[in-house]
Amino acid sequence: ANATVASDKKHILNCFLEAEDLEQTPPDTSTVYDELNQRLRGKLIMPMWLTLCNADLLDEKCATVASTSRALEWEINMRTPAFGEKQAQFTAQAFPPTLQKLDMDWMFNDSMTEAGTIYMYEAAARLENLKYLRFVSDHGYVAVVRFCNVLNETQQGGKHLEDIDFNSSEVKDEAGEALIGAIEQGHLPALTYLSIFDYDEERYMSQEVHTRLQQVCETKEIVLRGQWSD
Repeated sequence: ANATVASDKKHILNCFLEAEDLEQTPPDTSTVYDELNQRLRGKLIMPMWLTLCNADLLDEKCATVASTSRALEWEINMRTPAFGEKQAQFTAQAFPPTLQKLDMDWMFNDSMTEAGTIYMYEAAARLENLKYLRFVSDHGYVAVVRFCNVLNETQQGGKHLEDIDFNSSEVKDEAGEALIGAIEQGHLPALTYLSIFDYDEERYMSQEVHTRLQQVCETKEIVLRGQWSD
């Protein structure tokens, strides 16, 4: 790319390179340029994710571009019939490891499978810098269990999570037990808020399990919000 004034281009490139002398001739190629180009492409593609999904254009190349964006936040509504298992897999691969906030909604989507939802939850559990996580989805209980299992297996993700909001379906006792285990075993040391809801109250975890979860949260000074919370 060229600047309107040649000297501006020289100054801009030297700023990218953090050069002390802005008047020196910058190199034609640099890993710094490559990294900046990757970040720019990633930041451009992430807002287009839903459009690309609806056009059936999501693929591994898109995932690679997004994952190198070094983005800190990603908030998107994927309530579209085009968002199925394959698209969920590409999306999970696209999560930048730098993410601190991840907010995605794909509830009431007949195209989505249990496996697709699990891809998303497992990938989120591996994000080491994540502080806020909100997933609105179906297939809740299996996905939450897998999320907690990955925290246990990797011992990497979850360390900085302060706020988790799982609004899902079928948040059964197994999900509550998994969350209890993850908290008691220290996999969520920074957790301050935990929200877990089921749009179908009859399929929510039993009051007994919820009470145990609430007791564990109180011990760790975590605010629990859910169907049976006061």
